[in-house]
Amino acid sequence: GGFNSLPGNSGTFDAEKLKSVELGLKSRWMDNTLQLNGALFHYDYRNYQAIDFAFTQSGLHAEFLNVPSQTIQGVEAETQAALGSYGRLRLAVTWLDAILGDLQQTNFDGSKYSLKGQPLPHAPRLAAKLGYELPVDLSNGGAVVMRFDLRHTAKQYVSITENANTLQPGYQQVDLSAQYRSPDDKWGLNFYVKNATDYVPKVANFVGSTMVGAPRTYGVVLTSQF
Repeated sequence: GGFNSLPGNSGTFDAEKLKSVELGLKSRWMDNTLQLNGALFHYDYRNYQAIDFAFTQSGLHAEFLNVPSQTIQGVEAETQAALGSYGRLRLAVTWLDAILGDLQQTNFDGSKYSLKGQPLPHAPRLAAKLGYELPVDLSNGGAVVMRFDLRHTAKQYVSITENANTLQPGYQQVDLSAQYRSPDDKWGLNFYVKNATDYVPKVANFVGSTMVGAPRTYGVVLTSQF
């Protein structure tokens, strides 16, 4: 377990134990131009560790909590297809079944209540990523690889305190890049834009303070081999 030295600490908490079972498949088809991978997984936690912050009569209270029994299960699948001179296509999908176990919370008056049955925070039911990259050979012998990535994340709560303020609706983000490599492959330039749509999601919420992800970010990276 551990201990909590933050203000209003809740003392020690129990160690977390996990039993996990996973069944996976990796395969290649059509002369290695098509790759299909998948996995089923089931996680069985004992004393799953969770943290919450709240204002109580004594001030800010940081509480580390144990969920006696917590299960998380789901499916992951991904595919890559080589399209010859038309580039490469990638798709990855994750589906989660993650519902809170008997997590006990404390009211201002000291009474207890359970969050059992609510969604596990930071566990969107569906996440997917679609990617495409296209290599272009240049007349000087160099090459440019252009890349596009689209991410979709379903709605999720970003705190154990689940309300309208801590709910992050489903959203999409796009990343773009173009990487140039010199004819002798000794140096290159990568021009990139992350989160091109400039959608800034919530990533956490503590005592009414919301933390957010990065806005649109762009730049150039120079690489050299010597």
